[in-house]
Amino acid sequence: MKNKLFTNIKVLSSSVLLAMAVASSANAATFNFGNAGNLNGVAQLSSDDSKLTSVNVPASNLTNGANGFFVETFDQATQTLQPDFLADGITPNLSAGVPFPGGATTFNEGVGSAGCAVNGTGAGITITESNIGSSFGVRKLSGTGAAAPAGDTSCFGYTPKQGGTIPSWVEIDYAPFLLGAGDVGITFLGFYWGSIDTFNDFTFYDNLGAPIQTITGSSLLTASGGTSGNQTADSSNLYVAIDFALAEAFTKLRITTNGIAGEFDNVVIGLQGRPGVSVPAPSGVALLGLGLLGLGLRKRLRK
Repeated sequence: MKNKLFTNIKVLSSSVLLAMAVASSANAATFNFGNAGNLNGVAQLSSDDSKLTSVNVPASNLTNGANGFFVETFDQATQTLQPDFLADGITPNLSAGVPFPGGATTFNEGVGSAGCAVNGTGAGITITESNIGSSFGVRKLSGTGAAAPAGDTSCFGYTPKQGGTIPSWVEIDYAPFLLGAGDVGITFLGFYWGSIDTFNDFTFYDNLGAPIQTITGSSLLTASGGTSGNQTADSSNLYVAIDFALAEAFTKLRITTNGIAGEFDNVVIGLQGRPGVSVPAPSGVALLGLGLLGLGLRKRLRK
C-alpha cells in the first residue's frame, strides 16, 4: 500500500508543459490535466461512481461513438450503446440504444471484480503483457497490490496484477483496428491516472513501432505539485488529456511500472480522418471502434 499525503494542484502552464519529460519530438503532442478540485476544461465529474472522466464523453460514460469519441470504463454497466444507424449511416439500427454484448472478463482479478469487464470487443485490438496472465488486472475498489484512483468506486485497470512481478507493463496495440477503420488516426487520448507514482510511465508509439513520447509519473507530479503514491490528494490523481497532431497520431500505448502499481480508468480515445479522405459516418465509426473502447478481447501475450 502507498503512503498518502495531501497536496494542492497547480494549473499546468505552457512553461511546465515544455518542461515535461518526453521521448522523441517535443511537438508531437499537447498535454493538459485536471482533477476534482480543478477540472481545468479537460475533465468532468462522472455520474457513474468513477469520479472523473473526459469532457468529450457524457458524464454517465454511456457512449455510442456518435462524436468519434469512445470510453473504456472497465464496467459492464457502462458498456457502449449501439448507434442510431448501421455502418452505412443510412439504415436505422433496430437495436439503437441497446448495449453491445458484455465485455471480456479475462483480466478480472477474481475477488473484487464483480461487474467488471473490458468492454471493447472485436476490431483486432491486441494486448501484450510483459508476463502472461499477471501483468494486467481489472478490479473494483482498492485491495492488495492496487489502489483505486481517488474517489473511484467503480472498476479500473492496473499493472501488475496482484502477485505479478515487476517491472511490469501492458501494451495496447491499435494498429490492426486502424487498418480496418480506414484512413483515420487516434488524435486524442484521455485517462484517469490514479495515485500517480514516480515509477509509472505511459509511452506512445507510431505505426513503425518508434516511440513518439513518454509521460513519466515524476514529470507529471512535478507539474501538478503532487506526491508519489498519494491515493487521496487531487494533485496525485489526475485526468490527463493528450492531443496528438494527426501526422504523429499514435497506434500503440504501453503502460509501465517499476513498482506496485500503475492504476487507470476511463480511457477515452478520439478519431480523426486524414485530409482529403472521407471519414466514416459517426455510426460507422462507432461500430468500427468497438475494439478501441479499451483493449479488446484478442490478446497477444508475450513473456
